[in-house]
Amino acid sequence: MDWNQKLRELHVAREMANKYKKEIACIEEAHRTRYTENYAGRDDAVRHVFELEDEIRQAAVDQYAADPTTKEICPGVGIRVMTSYNYPFASAFDWAREHRLCLKLDEKAFKDMCKQETTRPAWVELVETPITTIAVDLGKVLGK
Repeated sequence: MDWNQKLRELHVAREMANKYKKEIACIEEAHRTRYTENYAGRDDAVRHVFELEDEIRQAAVDQYAADPTTKEICPGVGIRVMTSYNYPFASAFDWAREHRLCLKLDEKAFKDMCKQETTRPAWVELVETPITTIAVDLGKVLGK
């Protein structure tokens, strides 16, 4: 390989990429300046969407906390319960070595084993976290 030639090619390619990057930045700035109201409207709308989603998610989790038997809060809003396990890594590693499962803790296999209450060590804490799901196409759910 001709290193000098390749480095010259790379240098020229980088300069070209930087030239286009600067030109595009100028074009984007001009566009943003010209359409300031549109960008502000979009930003406000996106912020409002996030606020409403957060409000709906929190209300759904609160309702689920009051009645954990109901996972469908209303059409388009539901609860999915995520399960995780808290355990001291050193204890899990010692347990795995004692059971001749590995030289290194296979966390996926260990967590799979923890899914069964009968095989879960007493020092593993089961943590269930409710997560609200909101339908992407609310128009379908709302009939609009």
